[in-house]
Amino acid sequence: MSKNQKTVMMIGGGIQEIKAVEIAQSAGYKVLVTDRNKDAPCFPSADYIAKIDGRDIEGLIAYTLLNKEKLNIAGVFTLTELVTSVAAVATACNLPGVPLESAVKCQNKALGKNIWTRDQIPTPKGRVVRMIEEAKLLFNELNKKAFVKPLVGFGGIGACKIVSEEDIDKLFLEKNIQELLMEELVDGTMHDVNAVFDTNGEFVPLGCFDRFFDNDYPVETGAMYPSQLSKEDISNAYELTKNAAIALGINWGPVKSDLVLTKDGFKILEMAPRLHGPKGTLWLSAMSGVTNHLENALGIITGDESLTESFKEPRNISIYKAIQSNIG
Repeated sequence: MSKNQKTVMMIGGGIQEIKAVEIAQSAGYKVLVTDRNKDAPCFPSADYIAKIDGRDIEGLIAYTLLNKEKLNIAGVFTLTELVTSVAAVATACNLPGVPLESAVKCQNKALGKNIWTRDQIPTPKGRVVRMIEEAKLLFNELNKKAFVKPLVGFGGIGACKIVSEEDIDKLFLEKNIQELLMEELVDGTMHDVNAVFDTNGEFVPLGCFDRFFDNDYPVETGAMYPSQLSKEDISNAYELTKNAAIALGINWGPVKSDLVLTKDGFKILEMAPRLHGPKGTLWLSAMSGVTNHLENALGIITGDESLTESFKEPRNISIYKAIQSNIG
């Protein structure tokens, strides 16, 4: 290894992240991949590997401290939900990163919702419910159309529409749910934003996607990049993403937001201090003829002074559609 060649650490090495390893390597970095699976799909492509559970924060920090100098580890990131682990490693190992508190505020939907509501950041109305009676009361307040999700989720698991009190009974009685976030079910189109705050805290847009979901389940059925929204709407999507991030204490590094465009404008559903998953960040943007979003952010993640390349408008439109099974 070249004495000055930097290593970037990626927490979570599933099959979809293989492209991320290739992108980082092509940008001139060595790549350290950590994963709980000894046969993680990314391991064969990585320069260095460590079998550590992505939620084992103590193990990740210890490994990084022991190997930071030897491997010249300059930055850490994830394309999964493990942003709290990333922030903890960055904090403990003196690597570029967001405050640990901010990562937790992103991951815990109740914390984020409370802050956005307090700061008048547009977001669907809702709150945490802990008892079946409380859930039914809020359900009625929301005109009997609601969406519920775990306070800390992973890839949409446990999220669902609620359209009757019988749905609430199933959650609290059959599934023995203890608490969840219930919010109004808003009508509108779904959109994602990728962006990055540079080392000076300047907000830099990286791309806006249009997303499509199943009518009955929170399952993505397709996406399009770049967004077909008007320039004004896209500008508003970036502005909301920036304001929502700053409200959570984030003014450095990659950020992604999940937005819904209603008749009253955009509302933010979720945010995380990372880029979107592989389908958007690694594939859609690259297929549209622009520098890959991850490649664009690597310079910030590893503490360089500028982006790898300034953002360019896409030359092509890229679309994907999910092939869904009929198996229930």
